[in-house]
Amino acid sequence: MLIFAALVAASLAPSRKAHALTFNFVPAPGMSAQAIDGFNAAGLRWSSLFSDDVTININVDFVPLGGGVLGSTGSSQTNYTYTNTRAAMVGDVVSADDTTATSFLPAAPAPGVFINYTSDNPAGAGSPTPYFDNDAGGNNSTVRMHHANAKALGLRSATNSASDASITFSSSFAWDFNPFDGITSGAYDYVGIAAHEIGHALGFSSGVDLLDTSSPGSGGTFLAEDGVFTKTLDLFRYSTNSRAAGVGVFDMSADARSKYFSINGGTTNLATFSTGRNKGDGQQAGHWKDNLNLGIMDPTASSGSTLLISALDRRALDVIGWNPGNTWQWVDPGGGNFTSALRWSSNATPQAGQEAVWNLNSTYTVFFASAQTTASAQVRAGAVTFNLGATSYNAGATLNVAPNVGETATLDLTSGAVSASVVNLGGVSAAAGGTGILTVNSGSTISAPGKLRIWPGGTLKLNAAAISAGQIQLNGGTIQSVSGGAIAAPIVSSGGTAQVDAGAFTLNGALTTSGGTLNKTGAGTLVIAGAQSHAAGAVLQTSAGTTTINTNAGSIAAPGALAVIANATTYFQSTQNLKSLVVGPGATAALATGGTRSIKTTTISVDTAGGGKLDLKDNRLVVDYIGPSSMASVNSLLMSGCNAGAWDGPGINSSAAGSSGLYALGSGEAKDILDISGLQTASWGGQTIDATAVIVRYTYAGDANLDGFISGDDYSSIDFNVSTPGASGYWNGDFNYDGIISGDDYSTIDFNIGAQGAPFPASNSLAAPITAVPEPAACAFASAAAVALLMRRRRDR
Repeated sequence: MLIFAALVAASLAPSRKAHALTFNFVPAPGMSAQAIDGFNAAGLRWSSLFSDDVTININVDFVPLGGGVLGSTGSSQTNYTYTNTRAAMVGDVVSADDTTATSFLPAAPAPGVFINYTSDNPAGAGSPTPYFDNDAGGNNSTVRMHHANAKALGLRSATNSASDASITFSSSFAWDFNPFDGITSGAYDYVGIAAHEIGHALGFSSGVDLLDTSSPGSGGTFLAEDGVFTKTLDLFRYSTNSRAAGVGVFDMSADARSKYFSINGGTTNLATFSTGRNKGDGQQAGHWKDNLNLGIMDPTASSGSTLLISALDRRALDVIGWNPGNTWQWVDPGGGNFTSALRWSSNATPQAGQEAVWNLNSTYTVFFASAQTTASAQVRAGAVTFNLGATSYNAGATLNVAPNVGETATLDLTSGAVSASVVNLGGVSAAAGGTGILTVNSGSTISAPGKLRIWPGGTLKLNAAAISAGQIQLNGGTIQSVSGGAIAAPIVSSGGTAQVDAGAFTLNGALTTSGGTLNKTGAGTLVIAGAQSHAAGAVLQTSAGTTTINTNAGSIAAPGALAVIANATTYFQSTQNLKSLVVGPGATAALATGGTRSIKTTTISVDTAGGGKLDLKDNRLVVDYIGPSSMASVNSLLMSGCNAGAWDGPGINSSAAGSSGLYALGSGEAKDILDISGLQTASWGGQTIDATAVIVRYTYAGDANLDGFISGDDYSSIDFNVSTPGASGYWNGDFNYDGIISGDDYSTIDFNIGAQGAPFPASNSLAAPITAVPEPAACAFASAAAVALLMRRRRDR
């Protein structure tokens, strides 16, 4: 076994308090990239364990070291009064151990100590007999502190750029720089030994080593007791003798008696210290007792063995001033088992009190052999796969994928279940971040009882997998379905993408938008099956594949707020109240067959030049315009859709009408059809209609007044308008939409009056109260006149 050595060097500096622990390593010229990377990995182990916002400056070198020494550390140190040290420790309480440790620290200004081998020894100068020193001298009232430790306690500037320590590795030994595949026989764990030496730089040290190496000088005298200062770790160094002298009496003796680590005034022995290389057990006092496997601060290491930071190591650094951190990082780019302590920066598996972070820019798999729980989790870089088998991982409060701007990360789940109260993709709870993809594969599940947020850079990719969430917030990101499926969670969207690669993907939960565009992409079908609520500015765009809307996007009782842009196939399975409807080139929008559905919108646009089509089938359309009438533009779309009676052309058409000539889409102004004006409204096709609306319905060709059958009233319309210059439009008698009222239109009505079947319903079961209707006398007069004209017209033929 080979040993570590801890050396010291003194310097003085001003002090001030500061608050994530970072290391500034300065490698000597010629150091290999492997050595530099390994040292950084060792630093990461400590920085993940402690959260102090300080920078530690360390010079690193390789030189031959004698005496079987693997590495040594020289630390810059400054003397502080015990009073100031104790006050700094009390002011830096964070953990439960801090609370206990500071409550048992003796009152200032000068605690008592056990000591020996001094020139002041009552048993004689240089006597090995320990004695109780409580004379309030320099050694009682002074603490000699490593600069790094002083930074942690706020006694030295956190950003002081002076060197805090120098670490030297022996160039005489074989080193293994990769601990993840085991340490090669005959070589030493470089990362572990670097972590050991850094531990010394952080303050794991003892003033006993100065006394242990003292001997009569040229003048024949020993060190005076006032020159043997305690280190911060010595404030928790006890023996049975010192404990017997009272609570809070430290043991600074250099001898073979057992010395132990205690944070409650010596009452509880937590671990045993080494006692001195020369006068003690053969190892420097600033270490754990050898051969007990207490931690990385053991004094010796064997070749072929892996060195890990232990819970004892963490507790010791905690009580001397370092604040425990709960962010532990995965450090093995080759992946491995979640419970492999070596693969975590902390050298310990994160538990319910720690945040787990995956931040390596590589591709690897983490295996879960049993259920695990952490406080939270982040995947910040690389491509990480969680292979959960049949088990589960509870990520705690939050699971973030690429939470910060500039980060790119993917997380794939294979089998098993992952949960977190809140899941954020491409950001954090309050803001957008990087590019983050969460893929949930077949056999695996993701659960977010609170919310699952998908920011602009985020993607939730579902591959025949299950998902549950209290709410999905689509904040500009993407929900991607690889092969179809369904989700029941409510979705709140401010815009984003729904990508369905194949099959049908159904949103069964409520869909609520606060504005923005929800863009459907992919060759598959998106089905919106839940209740909908849309705010002003909301847009639903089908850019590829198919979108099927099973529920009303608006409310019959209020104007629709959703603008629908159909640049690919869009099916409406129910009545729709929309802000606007745009059908792009080559696209088809269609209402389901049934005769009870309608589309009500303020504007409509169909790219007839590009072949766009709105297929009303056997249903209705209301264009509730604001400002100038939309009659001309709607009529133009109907003329195109009519396609010389085939009703299959671009524009507004009807596949239900077909080419028999018996059926058509009739149209007209609501004020004319329903005889309303001003603020009057009427119920038509389940919609509340005002006077400024164009209405269209599937009916018998020749049904001019759109009441669902051909009668004398319809002959009245064509007879009145046939001789009116410039008259056109279906309502006036242009039943074939050729732009004029002519004999062809008379042929249509004449043939269809006898060919028509039962009347189409005038309205449906959703009718609202009518606030204005034609007077009965007027209706009767019109009917009688129509009969006379009908008889004359048929006789002339």
